[in-house]
Amino acid sequence: IADRDLETKSLLNRDAKRRIADRAVELIGESDSIMISAGSTTYALAEAIHNNPPQGVLNVVTPFLKVSELLCELENVRVEQLGGRIHHKSCATLGENASLTLGNMVCSKFFVGVDGIDTDFGITTSTIEEAQLSRKMMGASSKTVVLADSSKLGQRGFGHIAPLEEVDIIITDEYDGSQNLIINDDVNEPKLINSRMSVQENHTFLIPEHFGNRVTNVYDESTLDKDI
Repeated sequence: IADRDLETKSLLNRDAKRRIADRAVELIGESDSIMISAGSTTYALAEAIHNNPPQGVLNVVTPFLKVSELLCELENVRVEQLGGRIHHKSCATLGENASLTLGNMVCSKFFVGVDGIDTDFGITTSTIEEAQLSRKMMGASSKTVVLADSSKLGQRGFGHIAPLEEVDIIITDEYDGSQNLIINDDVNEPKLINSRMSVQENHTFLIPEHFGNRVTNVYDESTLDKDI
């Protein structure tokens, strides 16, 4: 996968990214502390936060300059901008200096954008340095939430971030069954939230639009652990 600039990425699958962001923002709690990676889908999350400010004080740690610029407009959002060398295509900081302060903080969730999700190679991005920083941000967060539109399923980037086993939740716009990402049995908790999923009266989640042999997938709220 080529290392494309942010403007080019922002033009792709814009509606899907907005729906993914709307689902992701529901996972942010009152007076929460989160990390946000660089990327067009994570910027959509920042826009969703900006449009619907959270209750209490929200701490946001990010290498992404555009996220910092947008969210610092909100009085109840405290932005921790990671330092380091700025990567022109991503408009984000990279390198060893970007991760220096991560050892001094712990966040509940890390929202990470990726260039590829593969059952064998896990989550990947286009550059090694970005992957290394994302890996360290995972280590400073209790949960890792991947935000990726369906075009990323089955793709592999050059920089390896982590295997799927280390990812807690994947939020995407649609799922056709071609990638074994939904774990929905009596042993494993589900790992994928579809952004079209709706909450039912019996506290289960329903995907009204699903492609493949099964029309719907139902998730038990307690198993999904929505309040992370």
